[in-house]
Amino acid sequence: ATRNYTDGATTWKPNSDGDYEIGNLEQLKFFRDAVNDGNSFNGQTVKLTTSIDLNKEEWTPIGKNGASFQGTFDGQGNTVSNLKITRETSNFAENCGIGFFGYTNAPATITKLTINNVDITGSLYIGAVVGYGFTGKEISNCHVTGDVAIKGWWYIGGIGGNGYVSKVSDCSVVGNEGSYIKALNDGSYVGGI
Repeated sequence: ATRNYTDGATTWKPNSDGDYEIGNLEQLKFFRDAVNDGNSFNGQTVKLTTSIDLNKEEWTPIGKNGASFQGTFDGQGNTVSNLKITRETSNFAENCGIGFFGYTNAPATITKLTINNVDITGSLYIGAVVGYGFTGKEISNCHVTGDVAIKGWWYIGGIGGNGYVSKVSDCSVVGNEGSYIKALNDGSYVGGI
């Protein structure tokens, strides 16, 4: 079932195929706010129709604990660039589940998306594409490129920080010289993907 989303001033409607399209930064933020307001998009597809530069503005992740994304996000081969998220490393909820997507849940799918130039600091569950992909269905054809700087306290990855995603395929993290994915704590869990 399709529906319209509104914040009172703007209404976002699906296209003739029933999919939601994001064609600029304002629409991307509108989508993000809709998810964070509790709209899971379960059974719905959101498509990125163009590459978007976040301009290193402080980004609020899409999805949070208790309001996760559960739809399909199809980047259609487009790039989101200059992702910057700066949180404290202390273990409080607002510092956890940090990435372009914060929290996803089944049957969430993220596909065909490149994130170029990443600068993220947080506490638990830190990743460029999704911080906490809890029981997501699939992350495929997702790539992290450029200047990559990802650091956190626990569960840190290039694609995802933590989760029980059923399928991860055709993903890569290729950073420029000087890039890093690191933990600020001995004994934490860190991975390239």
